[in-house]
Amino acid sequence: MSCLKCGICCLAIPLKQSPWELFQMDSDDAKFVTENWTPISKVEAGMLNPDMVGSFVNGEHFFSCDRLDRRTMKCTIYRKRPKVCWGYPWYGEKAGSNRALIYPKGCGYRRRR
Repeated sequence: MSCLKCGICCLAIPLKQSPWELFQMDSDDAKFVTENWTPISKVEAGMLNPDMVGSFVNGEHFFSCDRLDRRTMKCTIYRKRPKVCWGYPWYGEKAGSNRALIYPKGCGYRRRR
């Protein structure tokens, strides 16, 4: 399982923290998110990435990354992306956890069945 760099996951990014909570956090990742990710509604997130968003119930806040080039679907800062990006989707969990079930067909992180 590895990233195919398709950019789909950057269209609708789920986080437990609200924009306000992120703004109050003192970390480089939180600063990056508040400066480069746009908050979007669950409805908008569902239109951008229905396979992933349908797996979440309540409590998540959704964002779309402004650093994703929508024409090429490539990250414009890929080589210099922050930890919040390069740690995605495992964030310290064991690779291959159930989290991989929420990604769209064709995603490199999706568990093969």
